[in-house]
Amino acid sequence: MSKLIINLPDSLLRSIEALAAWLHGWLYTADPANKDAHMDAVRRHLARARELEPDNPRVLWETAYVSQFRDNTRTRQVLEDLVRRPDPTRPHVLEPDWGIPEACMLLAFNKLNVEPKDVAGSEMLARRALELRPGWHYVEKILLPQIAAARK
Repeated sequence: MSKLIINLPDSLLRSIEALAAWLHGWLYTADPANKDAHMDAVRRHLARARELEPDNPRVLWETAYVSQFRDNTRTRQVLEDLVRRPDPTRPHVLEPDWGIPEACMLLAFNKLNVEPKDVAGSEMLARRALELRPGWHYVEKILLPQIAAARK
């Protein structure tokens, strides 16, 4: 099989690597018969993305997302580092600041669903994610109501 070599900007290539890792992660649960092969592919894609640019927020978020139930300590460390970064100044451009709202959302979910729960911290992060991505359906209609229910 011949390899097609495409000259893409590194940020786009890293995004593709992260998306490929996510897709294989989904296939891990959708195709249980081949889950080991899918997990190997996820690891390869994430390793390649980290090799290209280890500090890219997209790559860091994807790494945290994939490992959140396997290594929650590392996941929280990566997400905490991401949410301490300054908010994106231009959220509608394809640049490596994409991972910050997503990191806020994932850390909010994590703080709500892992013991001990941190409901106040979860709500603060969910609201920050919503400020960065107004109208985000998941945060508005699913995560914030779950946080409100946990508060009761």
